[in-house]
Amino acid sequence: MNAEKKTLWTNRDRSRTFLIPEGADLPPGDFELRTITGRSQGVMEEGVTPYEVSTDEARKWLGEQLGEVLTEAKTEFLTALGEARQRSRERAEATLDALPAETRQSQAETLEALARGLEQITAAGSERLRELARNLRESTPDEAPGPSPTSKTD
Repeated sequence: MNAEKKTLWTNRDRSRTFLIPEGADLPPGDFELRTITGRSQGVMEEGVTPYEVSTDEARKWLGEQLGEVLTEAKTEFLTALGEARQRSRERAEATLDALPAETRQSQAETLEALARGLEQITAAGSERLRELARNLRESTPDEAPGPSPTSKTD
């Protein structure tokens, strides 16, 4: 992000824009400035003139700020998503390891029944479910069922 934090201010009728560094020492006065978030302050007009920017410069600055915020949000979201996926994988593996053989058998039968129903929709999908059911039956509590190394995924 920018080294110096700035805030975009406009005059009352929004005909002038100012990009003012946070903490700038502005002399109080009758010239009213406002931010997009509703902050306002009265300053001497001469005190903010050095910070005046064109509408195009203000738009460009706002676009850059939005881009930085979106990039940061995307990074945070992808990090959180990756962590959630990892926790989900870990919980699924722990749950599978704790399943008794009869429960795995029951789930395998359910998957096969679902596969029979899907045969009318797609042969590849039903074959994939059958493969998962076989892997469930054949897996030991130490092995997580999944596609075999030679299986194809849709």
